[in-house]
Amino acid sequence: MISHAPFLTRPASRFLLPRLLTGLALLWVAMTGTVLLAPRLALATSGRDHPDYAVIAGTGLVLIVLSSLFLAFASRVAGLGAAWLGLAVLNNGLILAGEFVLAPYAFYQTTFVLGDPLLDVTSASFFPTVAGGLFLLHAGVLAATYALQRRRVRRELGRDAEAPGRGDLLAAVTVIVLVVGIPLLAATSLALIGYGLVVIAATSGAAVLVALLAVAMGAAAMGRAANGSIAIRDTAIVTAAFWLALAMLLVFHVVWVVLMAVLVGVWPLKTVAPSGK
Repeated sequence: MISHAPFLTRPASRFLLPRLLTGLALLWVAMTGTVLLAPRLALATSGRDHPDYAVIAGTGLVLIVLSSLFLAFASRVAGLGAAWLGLAVLNNGLILAGEFVLAPYAFYQTTFVLGDPLLDVTSASFFPTVAGGLFLLHAGVLAATYALQRRRVRRELGRDAEAPGRGDLLAAVTVIVLVVGIPLLAATSLALIGYGLVVIAATSGAAVLVALLAVAMGAAAMGRAANGSIAIRDTAIVTAAFWLALAMLLVFHVVWVVLMAVLVGVWPLKTVAPSGK
């Protein structure tokens, strides 16, 4: 049996960044437009006092499709290869399913107490704080995975003894900041702790399974990108995959804040006073 290596090309650096940034901007616009319009349109046409949950699930599905289209574009532009693309689509699909399908479901299955120090869902800063914490957690895991794969690539290419370049130093600083930020955030963010407890309990642990699968798929995707770098003897492939994944995580979490703000506006969460009334 003869196996063929995935098609990989050396990215044209002069055009790579502008094209990827343009694609990311279009992705953000499309995703933001979807989460802004879908719940409001459903509310206006359903005649009910809130959108059906199927609208939220459908919105999450649309976002998965949009991110997959962007990944296909980015994979072609950056020369990341079809093998990497498949794993990356699974990883991003799991992240979006967890944040845009499971999390809203969990929140609307839960009754909150006004002024709860762990879950002050009526505060304007609650969802941005949670999104910031989730971004750091996701990005920290991604950064640690990238650091391991980057080290493997440099070792395979015999570049361990070479002095790091400006790109290497920038990536290293980013990795350190993200990884160090995780324990600091976990120790201080009550909102993130409360969010995790609600989502895990309300989804009967499904959120944990999705998170573990996403980590596995993300690690596998980064490994594929590293294999591509080794195949063409250029670290650009694995580095491009890291920055691309980090940028997409940022887009996802900004859009998540918009989605939750819209849902709370058109479909208020169940809240009671401390007395239970």
